[in-house]
Amino acid sequence: MKKKVLLIILVCLVIVLFVHYKTGDYTIKYKVEEYEVTESFNGKEVHFIITLGDKTYDYLYFHKRFFDRKRVTIIDSEEVNDYLCLTPSIKGLEGYTICSSGEEALTKEVIENSLIYEESDKDFEFNSLSEDEYMLIWKYDGFYFLNDKEMKSINLFNSERYSNDLMYKIDNYIVFPKYENNYLFNTFIILDMTSGKYKEVETKYSINYDSYYAGNKKNSLYLFDNKNENLYEINYKKNKVELIGSSIRGFIKYENGKEKNAKLEEYTKDKITYFNTNKESVKVNNNVMIYNDFNLKFSNFDINVIDVIEDKVFFVYKDNVYKYEKGITNLVCHYFELNFNSEGKIFVFNK
Repeated sequence: MKKKVLLIILVCLVIVLFVHYKTGDYTIKYKVEEYEVTESFNGKEVHFIITLGDKTYDYLYFHKRFFDRKRVTIIDSEEVNDYLCLTPSIKGLEGYTICSSGEEALTKEVIENSLIYEESDKDFEFNSLSEDEYMLIWKYDGFYFLNDKEMKSINLFNSERYSNDLMYKIDNYIVFPKYENNYLFNTFIILDMTSGKYKEVETKYSINYDSYYAGNKKNSLYLFDNKNENLYEINYKKNKVELIGSSIRGFIKYENGKEKNAKLEEYTKDKITYFNTNKESVKVNNNVMIYNDFNLKFSNFDINVIDVIEDKVFFVYKDNVYKYEKGITNLVCHYFELNFNSEGKIFVFNK
């Protein structure tokens, strides 16, 4: 009887270890011809670092865990303008080309200067987005709504509004005031980026435009009114707005997800924030995309980065919106007004 119990325990242990080996996080090193490959998986990130001498090539994917390891099978190479360019063949993933001089790493298109500006005499022209990508572009009285299936206008206001400082994207929603009066508002608009539909949430409060978003917690966004010194909780899922902080009620804040008492001065002087932030593996500073601690320059142009979603970079060059992904840059749309201002006007969501 004891032998059977021990055998069952041993079999269970072997199964657990096997499942963990095949499904858990890992880091391994191996060689493909003369190249050293470091392959790792962490959460939803599949990461390949290929090295040859002083040259390093960093390939990052957001994908579920593969059952097998050692995904890199072949590495093709070519010389382009004194850079060694590598294109790995990766089982289950699409390899792309990165070029290195030993001092810097660039995409091949940057070396070849292949981002061609496409001029248009139209005010607005939509090219394409991939499946499950949604983009909203502010057009002063509403938005252009774009996805892979359609392009439409969402008209919200009777007159144009040039300042949209209080627009905030959270999850798949954009939250902002109903811009009608010059100084005060009492209605929020909560717009779903996946459908273009929106709801107006009217409140009994008069809120000054001199306000800022302080943080979020679960399905709520917190707005502090500097002029009136009031704190509001906006539940964008339940379409509900409540006054939760004032000189009479006192104030709260969140630290590590826990509610704590706060002083008025923390909002008025310190401008405290407590947004839930996740560590990003991909960041963009100027024209340099950072994969963890490795820099990959993806443009020689003076661009304005809109957003980074996983390993996609959305940016504006002149009056065009582009998407960079895995060594390829595609035109999303053209909008003439971007010549004058492209900051705070474009919102992107990926399901």
